Amino acid sequence: MKKSILIALAIVAILAASQWLYVSDDPVINQEMSSTDALTLPALQPVTLQPVTETQSSIPPLPAQAVKSSKKSATPIDSDAQTKESAARAVAFQEATVEFDSLDNGAKRERRKTALSKIIAGASVGVEDEVALQQSWERSGRAEPGYQHRKKDDSKIDVNGTTVDVAQSGIVVANSVMVYIPKGKSSLIAELDSIAGIQDIQSLFKNAKPSNIPGIRDLSGWQQIELSAPASRIKSIVRALKSFDGVDVAEPVYERKLSITGPQVSDLNDPKMVDQWHLDAAKVKEAWDYLESNSLPAGGDESIVVAVIDTGVDYNHPDLSANMWVNTQEIAGNGVDDDNNGFVDDIHGAAVVSESFSHSGDPDDDHGHGTHVAGIIASTGANGVGGVGVAYNSKIMAIKAAQYSGVLTTVDIAEGIYYAVDNGADVINMSFGGYGRSQVEEDALAVAYSQAVLVAAAGNDGRPNQPTCFGAPMYPASHAWVLGVMARNENPNSKGDYMANFSNWDCQESNGLEYELMAPGAKVWSTLPDGSYSAWSGTSMAAPVVAGMAALARTRWPDKAVYSSRFIMGQIGATGPSLQAFTPVGKLPVSYSQADAYSALTSTPEPELSYEEHWLFDKVSQSASNDNDGRVDAGETIDLAIVIRNRWGKADNVVATLSTPSGASAADPYVTFQTASVNYGAVGSFNKDDNGIEYDEDLLVTGVANPFVFSVAADTPNNHIIPFTLTMTAENGLDPDDASSYSFSSTFSLVVQRGRELPSIIDSDAAGTDGGNLDTDGTEDGIITLDASALWIVDKPVLIGTDITLKVTEGAQMQFWSSSPDAAQVAWRPAYMHVEGTLDISGTATNPVKLFSSALFPTRVVNIFKGNAAAIIKMNYSEIQNIHGGIDLRVWDELNYNLFTRPYPGQQPRGGNVDATSPGTLTLYNYYLRVPSTLGKASGNRFYRLGYEYPYAQSGIINSWFQHNHPQGNYDMSLFDNVGGLFGGRHTNNVFLKNFQEYISLYAEEVIINSKFANIAGGASDYAVLEPMSYGGKTYAIYYKQGGGSDLESDLLDAQSLARELGGTLITVSSKDEIIAVNNWLVDLRAKPSSYWEEKYSFCSPTSDAFNFCTQTLGAGKYFLGLTKQVDGTYAWDGDDAGYGDTFLESQYYWDQDQWQIDGGNTPNGDEINYELKSKVVIATAERTMNTDINVRDYLFYNIVSYENSYEGAIVERFILELPGGLVQDDLDAGLASFRVNKSNAGFANNAILNNWRRLDSTYWTNFEANLGDTTRRWDLQLDISNNYWGGAGDALIETSITDFSDNFNLAVARYKPTLSAAPVTAYPFVVNAEVLDADGNRPSGDRFGAQQSKWRVTFNRDMDITKQPLVTFGPAKPFTDFSIPGDWVDARTWEGTFTFNAITGDGWQNIRVAGAVAADNPWLVTGDDSQRFQFELITSGTEALTLQASGNVGDVTLSWTQDDFELLHGYNLYRSLTEDGNYARVNKSTINKDTTDFVDTDVTPGVGHYYYFTVVSDSGESSPSNIALATPTDTIFPEMAHEPESVVSLGDSLTLRATVTDNIAVIGVNIVFRNASSPDWLTRAMAKTDTNRYSTTMSGSDIGEQYLEYYIEAKDSANTSLSGSAESPFKVYVSLPSDTDTDGDGFSNAEDAFPYDPDENSDLDSDGMGDNADLDDDGDGINDTDDTFPRDGAEWLDTDEDGIGNNEDADDDDDGVNDGQDAFPLDNRGSADSDGDGLPNKWETDNGLNPNDASDSDSDLDFDGYTALQEFNAKTSPTVADQKTQIVYYEAEPFVGGVTNTMQVFYRSSDGVTGLNGLGIRVHYNSQLIDLFTVKNLLLVDLIAADTVAILDAADFDNDASTDSYITIAWASQSESSWPGVVPIGLLDVDIDFSEQVTANDKVNIRFTATSTHPGYGFSGASLKTNVNVNSLDIDGNGDPDALSDGLLILRHMFGLSDDPLVQNAVALDALYTSSVDIEARIDGLGLLLDIDGNSQIDPLSDGLLILRYLFGLQGATLIADVVATDATRTTAADIEAYLAKMAPNI
Repeated sequence: MKKSILIALAIVAILAASQWLYVSDDPVINQEMSSTDALTLPALQPVTLQPVTETQSSIPPLPAQAVKSSKKSATPIDSDAQTKESAARAVAFQEATVEFDSLDNGAKRERRKTALSKIIAGASVGVEDEVALQQSWERSGRAEPGYQHRKKDDSKIDVNGTTVDVAQSGIVVANSVMVYIPKGKSSLIAELDSIAGIQDIQSLFKNAKPSNIPGIRDLSGWQQIELSAPASRIKSIVRALKSFDGVDVAEPVYERKLSITGPQVSDLNDPKMVDQWHLDAAKVKEAWDYLESNSLPAGGDESIVVAVIDTGVDYNHPDLSANMWVNTQEIAGNGVDDDNNGFVDDIHGAAVVSESFSHSGDPDDDHGHGTHVAGIIASTGANGVGGVGVAYNSKIMAIKAAQYSGVLTTVDIAEGIYYAVDNGADVINMSFGGYGRSQVEEDALAVAYSQAVLVAAAGNDGRPNQPTCFGAPMYPASHAWVLGVMARNENPNSKGDYMANFSNWDCQESNGLEYELMAPGAKVWSTLPDGSYSAWSGTSMAAPVVAGMAALARTRWPDKAVYSSRFIMGQIGATGPSLQAFTPVGKLPVSYSQADAYSALTSTPEPELSYEEHWLFDKVSQSASNDNDGRVDAGETIDLAIVIRNRWGKADNVVATLSTPSGASAADPYVTFQTASVNYGAVGSFNKDDNGIEYDEDLLVTGVANPFVFSVAADTPNNHIIPFTLTMTAENGLDPDDASSYSFSSTFSLVVQRGRELPSIIDSDAAGTDGGNLDTDGTEDGIITLDASALWIVDKPVLIGTDITLKVTEGAQMQFWSSSPDAAQVAWRPAYMHVEGTLDISGTATNPVKLFSSALFPTRVVNIFKGNAAAIIKMNYSEIQNIHGGIDLRVWDELNYNLFTRPYPGQQPRGGNVDATSPGTLTLYNYYLRVPSTLGKASGNRFYRLGYEYPYAQSGIINSWFQHNHPQGNYDMSLFDNVGGLFGGRHTNNVFLKNFQEYISLYAEEVIINSKFANIAGGASDYAVLEPMSYGGKTYAIYYKQGGGSDLESDLLDAQSLARELGGTLITVSSKDEIIAVNNWLVDLRAKPSSYWEEKYSFCSPTSDAFNFCTQTLGAGKYFLGLTKQVDGTYAWDGDDAGYGDTFLESQYYWDQDQWQIDGGNTPNGDEINYELKSKVVIATAERTMNTDINVRDYLFYNIVSYENSYEGAIVERFILELPGGLVQDDLDAGLASFRVNKSNAGFANNAILNNWRRLDSTYWTNFEANLGDTTRRWDLQLDISNNYWGGAGDALIETSITDFSDNFNLAVARYKPTLSAAPVTAYPFVVNAEVLDADGNRPSGDRFGAQQSKWRVTFNRDMDITKQPLVTFGPAKPFTDFSIPGDWVDARTWEGTFTFNAITGDGWQNIRVAGAVAADNPWLVTGDDSQRFQFELITSGTEALTLQASGNVGDVTLSWTQDDFELLHGYNLYRSLTEDGNYARVNKSTINKDTTDFVDTDVTPGVGHYYYFTVVSDSGESSPSNIALATPTDTIFPEMAHEPESVVSLGDSLTLRATVTDNIAVIGVNIVFRNASSPDWLTRAMAKTDTNRYSTTMSGSDIGEQYLEYYIEAKDSANTSLSGSAESPFKVYVSLPSDTDTDGDGFSNAEDAFPYDPDENSDLDSDGMGDNADLDDDGDGINDTDDTFPRDGAEWLDTDEDGIGNNEDADDDDDGVNDGQDAFPLDNRGSADSDGDGLPNKWETDNGLNPNDASDSDSDLDFDGYTALQEFNAKTSPTVADQKTQIVYYEAEPFVGGVTNTMQVFYRSSDGVTGLNGLGIRVHYNSQLIDLFTVKNLLLVDLIAADTVAILDAADFDNDASTDSYITIAWASQSESSWPGVVPIGLLDVDIDFSEQVTANDKVNIRFTATSTHPGYGFSGASLKTNVNVNSLDIDGNGDPDALSDGLLILRHMFGLSDDPLVQNAVALDALYTSSVDIEARIDGLGLLLDIDGNSQIDPLSDGLLILRYLFGLQGATLIADVVATDATRTTAADIEAYLAKMAPNI
């Protein structure tokens, strides 16, 4: 290592030991902090210098020209340290030896076995283990084992006529060792076998005979031990085994190999080599020469085996037979699987096609492809036949995996790979591929990669390998560990492109899907079956060229323990030259690495770096703003660890730099880097490296040593994506002569989260808890309130505890999911809300709560569920986007007025079969929203676009399922808007609006999701009540529901309803006798013969579907009790609501299964049933084994089970009813019939089905499907969908939309009549009709219109809010909003508008769209997207092409027109009328210019319609009129209203209210809006018009109520609404009560009770309508009672001097003897006068050494503690005693003068004199309007880290001074701990200041200092400079000319004390601007010390005055200063004096 590097590393190590605290609030130097303004930069970690050694490469020598020198570095040894360590070890060894000797032999054996097991496992071996082994060797008289090998005399053998050298490789085989154990020690085998890690011990030579040769061991003693240990651990295991007494020999298992010499290059005589252009293109011949010159086989080593997985190989081909691999373990032709590998006679390979019974050992090629591939790899060389292979000495293992057609399966491929691996293949060639990724294939490849280089063809489809490039990856070639080979041509095309046009190609580098290189693949000549040859093309031909190269490379580097398959890949894929592949249109050419066999053997790959992954750290220790959640939050400072990967050659000196490019901006504006670059050092070939991820002793990641550090601004938007670019530079670590610098870049991104994360567990709202920290109301009441103050984020599982309510209030927003944590070792957790307490979502109609998944993760969902039965979920007025499809809304407690929508595409389906290519077969279970009847009605909800939009679907119809599949679910008054999918359940008053869903898939094709109804509650099932049994005065019967069991709750509710219909309940047993009686009845039923059932019930015939039910299960199985599980987990009887009550639960007998006793199989009797009284019912529902003996009466517990939310193995169809006594079967049948009638239409009624009936394809309609019927027709099933509104459709259309028995005989019958002829007013609001009429209000034939005015009328089913306008539009195609219709409400259900059609509007069919109308009674109820249901046709062709349009505005009408009939024209005329058929008068006085096509008519009347047309004026006169256009100018005048409000009314009396209303045009209507005390909702009623301007209404006693009536009146004209009163401030009429009674019983009579109806209130001091008990401010003075010293006195609230007199009344509030009127500080007794107006009392200033007449000293800091005098006064601290240590910045400066450069020197010191601190960051503030240039010079360079001297706008006003608008920033930071600046005081910088021309005389200039960062524990004090700027300051009288006889004389007189007239007499110039003595005195006084010319701090007329006068007379030099300069002057020379005066009079 060079000395300079060692020194540098030492310096780094020293510096790394320091830490510095950097405090900053400055965004400019990119270190703005949180509220604490503190950021701790991470300390640089100490670097331990390690000795560096180099090892010799085992790569065979490179050719002479490529050999490069290298030097070894000696490894320094610390001999002292070694001596100490050795001594310590010796002591430990001795102690362990003594301890071991004390053990008995058994313990010693166990100690040895333990030591051996550790070595096998690779665990750490301690001293005691070494002693156990060492002592054993020594006691047995053996030394530590060594190894010897006997030389054999026969060093060479002959193989098939070829001389072969036999040599030992020395390679140790893993997982196996050999030991020799003599016969007498055979017990040792069992002992060894018991050792952990030893898997098996087998005799090597089981059949060996004893040897009679002296010195030769008996072979039966050899044992092979199988264990799991790598080769590197085998020798240690062998050494340990030798410690066992009885092991004579222990040794590893070694590999042996043959080294054979084959044909040389010069021997090649193959005639077709001339046709093999690929040998030259890939430089194969040069590679042969290189191998031969290095004494290696030129055509590759014969031991190298290349497996060809293909169509097989013609292994008898004359050019292949000699190079076929031979399985030496198999005997050819004997028909036996000799090696037991599953293949018979697999001599040259195997066929693995199809199942194992089809496999064979014959891989002969019946296709040709595999033979061609094999010939490219290894055609035999030098045989005088055909051509020659790339690796012509290597062996081909033929594996036939392709069928005859050439098709391969991934299973067969995987089998072929495993065969190749099992038989030792070194290279595997795969000239095939497919676009589907196979795991079985991938697993096989992973196994093969450990020993074989994998090569595959990229494919021949001309496609890229990336979906982002509109392609797809070909597998297996795209795997990063497989060499994917593209094909090239022999010669380039005209563009210079070599790639074959058929070849697939790689479109994105280093992204994990790789094709690595190009190889010759066009017209490649090779072998074919039956001894033939041909030239074929394809990547299949390119791959074997590379496979042959791999065989040559493996010859060069044979040791796989050193040179892995990945190494060979790097040599092949990264060393070849780059070759131009193809040229995309309009882009630069694309190049790829070229296959180059010579480079693969002789070159080293260059580095190729890329980003791999990152991990972030946001610990609080890094910044107080951090929260340690592993995500980037706004305001945080992040440490980032980045892992990089080197894909090819070794990289040295790797430096990674992070940046954030953002579009055109240079960087992300929200990101500030503190550390952007990190040196990674060296990264080895194929290795990964990081920037110092740190672990603790438990392998927990604790941080990163050398982090990238950045901070994000606190105002960063939520979900902001930071786009990072990582740039990596490196040097070539494998080639020291390569001086190139390599650069690589990768990108990744992080997401910023800005919001408040909900904690994992919310179980308390106490202060300081997680829940309490969330609670926005701050009250500890068990309710945690989340309001709209923040975005709430659920980014993990969130548990709401059992005793907590999480209340989400109006306007709140909650995001589910955020970016996944990027922290290390953090498990990803899904985001959901688990409710065990209460979740209360309570928005409002106008401000709903919004729940949504993050927009960055559209496939994720909002997921909320109950964690137990007692949990409560209320959801009211919310908008939920992307709700989880599996949420079971049945268990929610409130569900009203919510919007469910899924705006994000691409959510993954929950299940089902997906066939994207076959329209109509896609079944995706996406939303399974289910609502139970237990909720009552789920009302007012809106469902929008919930069908799953599968992105890869193709055009057609998709049945995507939106399931409300709960028959008893009750949706009421809800909107299903554009929802595609299946519907079911119970629906009333709902609107189904155009329920098919359209979207565009990724194939840019339109896909339709249709919808249908099924499983509608009502007539879809039938019922039976059978076998009544009387007992105890009651009747018991069996209830059976056909088709039951699919929905537990539905079955239960039906059973309960039917029981009530019959006057009873479900069975509610109350005694042991009842249990036994019912049980016996059921068992008896089961014993009935089948004939009993067939005779009694017709549906029980043997041919009936119900036969098994009747004969086998009716009396058996399980029945439901009337016990229903409650939300709190307990059970209640169904009979509770039938009069049983709580007393029943407390008094009856209950049981559980544990109480049942069965006596040893004997028939039990009633006495053996144990039962006991329990306070809570707990029913166990596990099933008992039923005795098959029918005579054994099984106990009731088997037959009767409780109802729970799970099946528990029960058959759900059967219930037992407990009914009034005396009922017989006829009674049951009659009750059942009534039940059927009542239920038949309960499921689906009063709904509006609004299909687009004009859409001729019925698949676009909502369809209905009846449930499955019954083949016996016994049930008489019906789908009852009668009494619904069908949007005007006739019977034929309705029937087309229904599929029932008439269409499919397996379905039930559907009944839809009667239909509703009128739109249901109770349904969700919808458009009943949208019609277009002509101007006369008539509907034209065929709805056809020409160029004309139209009238539009939209009607709704219910009253709508007439203050809210719907959006009415039309257009020919989506989105149907081309034209908007202006209009207004005619009444609460009718909206009208007008529009004029013209030729430009567009002929053809137009579609109407209406949306956004709001219901009058609830603003949440908004109509949906109603489009395409209503249409009209435009036909304007043939009309005169003059088109006029008009629009009304405030005070005018704008007109515009077009015409195309007249080419030669003079202009236009406009005509106007107030009626369409009236007299039209010309508007324009003169002809409108022909080039003008618009006009504004201002002569209009607001609110009145104006009709217009125009004509064209030409040579032939005026044309005919254009169309008529109507416009109404906006009426801006509000109606005028007079109303006398009423205040009191007697109880029960009515009240008439009146109002007088007038309007400039017309009053449209007058309404009263009212409510009473018992109704919080406002009601609206129209007032009747009684005469011209009078309106009245009478309020009844019920309208008024019993307490009061609140009301206000609204009057409307066509555009405006006036109010008398308002909702916020209504009129209030009280109901009078008898004064002598106490209505509310609070002890106050009505006469004295301000709230006679409220027992909690009786007085209202401030008359604000709120009782004093509830009122926080009783006296209404704006101060809460808790803060009000006088809470009952509205005139007082404060008493400063505590004298009992409120401040408002007290004349001297602070009691300082000075009345408030004369007291400048009336609330502070420290002073009363402020002479200089600086906010400081004179007395306080005097007491503290300040000047009471100098306002500037309020900014002073006398004690240099960083606090000004004014701050100290307000804080009541002393200005002379420092409150903290400070870093002080101060200045020296001459008075400022305009027009010249002024200099200010800035200095630094610390208040405590400390010279070594961490640093300082400052801002220098100034006014950029007054100062042009602010130039910094002489900057202190000691530890300077930032100096941004460009002016920065002070938007944050850091110095709290509005007069300064800009600043510069400078910062110093100590590079070693606390060493800055070294000395104090010290100069920091000088500033040159030039003032702008805007500066006028005496302009005030402020220069202030603030700190961006200080040393910890130090404040900052910066003296502020406030001074006047003097511009031409000696020009006293302001005439622009400093003159001796005017200005000089005025100054001298003033210095002598003259004032008033004597001052100015005869001295002011005639052209003076300032003439009065007052002005003159002020201007001279403003100069202040500027007049101290000689600088002695005194102004003297005989020195300074005379110098000024002489200077103005023009005197210079010695004459100027003679005898006038003061003796204590600091400016003494003429030059100094002249320079100083020149600043004040520069033009003299």
